[in-house]
Amino acid sequence: MDLECIETAGSAVTRAADVLTHTPPAAQDIKLIGTAADGTVYTAGAPLIYANQTTEWTCPAGLWSEIWAEDA
Repeated sequence: MDLECIETAGSAVTRAADVLTHTPPAAQDIKLIGTAADGTVYTAGAPLIYANQTTEWTCPAGLWSEIWAEDA
């Protein structure tokens, strides 16, 4: 991942959220670790799971620290 700094000259700024889209080659479970937009926390022991995705998938809003796919 490339990171870039944005010069703010001392003022507050915002930017649009990153969007992750994935098109799996076969049925896969998509698993996420982090905090959902509603504040629900998902841990490594209990990730948020989207089961058997076979079409294009877009990451839901939230603060996700880890996302991975496993063959279903």
